[in-house]
Amino acid sequence: MMMKKIKYFLILMIGLCSCNIQGQSKQIGEIPFIIDEAGFIIIELKINQKSVSNFILDTGASGTVLDDDIATQLNLSFKDGEFRSTGSNGTVSNLKKTTEQKISITEKVVLKGIEFSVMDLSFLGEINGIIGFDLFRNFVSQINFDTSKIIFYKKKGKPNRDGYQAVKFVETYCTPEIDVSFSLENGETFNGKVLFDTGNLAYPLIINTPYKTKYNLPSKFKSLIPVEGRGIHSKSQSEKGIIKSLKLGKFELGEMTVSLSNAENGVLSREGYMGIIGLEYISKFNIIIDYHRKKIHLKPNNSFLNPFEFPLSGIGLEEENNEIIIKTVSKISDAYKQGLRKGQRLVSINGIEGRNRYFYKSLLKNKGEEVTIVVRLENEELKTVKIILKRII
Repeated sequence: MMMKKIKYFLILMIGLCSCNIQGQSKQIGEIPFIIDEAGFIIIELKINQKSVSNFILDTGASGTVLDDDIATQLNLSFKDGEFRSTGSNGTVSNLKKTTEQKISITEKVVLKGIEFSVMDLSFLGEINGIIGFDLFRNFVSQINFDTSKIIFYKKKGKPNRDGYQAVKFVETYCTPEIDVSFSLENGETFNGKVLFDTGNLAYPLIINTPYKTKYNLPSKFKSLIPVEGRGIHSKSQSEKGIIKSLKLGKFELGEMTVSLSNAENGVLSREGYMGIIGLEYISKFNIIIDYHRKKIHLKPNNSFLNPFEFPLSGIGLEEENNEIIIKTVSKISDAYKQGLRKGQRLVSINGIEGRNRYFYKSLLKNKGEEVTIVVRLENEELKTVKIILKRII
């Protein structure tokens, strides 16, 4: 009898060691992250015990992606055949996949049997890979944008959720899908389901093609400007406008930009949901992602009340053959009125040459500033324009 009591006591103590008095679980790992110049959440991990930096943490990534140069450096073996992958705007059908590999985030946060989709990620700059669903489905993950740290718990773990609001989700395309509503300047309100996607940097909210068409949304905006973007699989065309507010759970944030997609392929062409909520909105919260309980917990962070970014220059940039190219110029912008056009090559902004597109984009975000832009025309002549950065919609 005494031995049974001792065993029971030991079992009880072991249980207490795994949780604190509020029933919260102990963390099993913690890592720092950075927000890079493009705006991605970046972490470091190990593949088969070899460190690999510059991995995007993306809740919208259904599979784990690795740059082809890194796969070669690590001497990874590949499965036979070619594979398909569908992104927000299109599908790639000639991907290679590795055989099963091991990923280590920390000593105890380990993923086994991971097959990497391998592709050229050079268009993303120094990015070496993308990880999402494979990580989040196996561990409760607490992302704190105030401290730039991610804390991991076991799959059924319970972090401290004081001050957080829980939002239920369903899994769609290996991504959390949640309910939101948005209001237009004309007073109309629309409801729907959106994918919770930290890998989407373009807008706080993207409305997909079927939803846009169903409710004839372009006709309800005061003004729209055409834009061109690029996802991991393809380029895309859309229109940019302004919404009055976006509500998620009990939280409602004010005026922000929205994209109306024109995608004919990929996730944004599919019916059954509204669109995608992106990192510009998500990063205003510290979040806990719990796939086991199908809940996302939200807590406003220090940036919660900061205003959203708005288009100030009307200029879109992309890198092509080691040059920065103007990919779009809004016709209602001062830049267009002064002669900047799609296809012109950027030489400098404010006298600064030889930087990447993310640096130049950052120079076009300071409202009220005058910027000097030099471009090279098709005949190789240089053209200089000066514009004041101001909201164009």
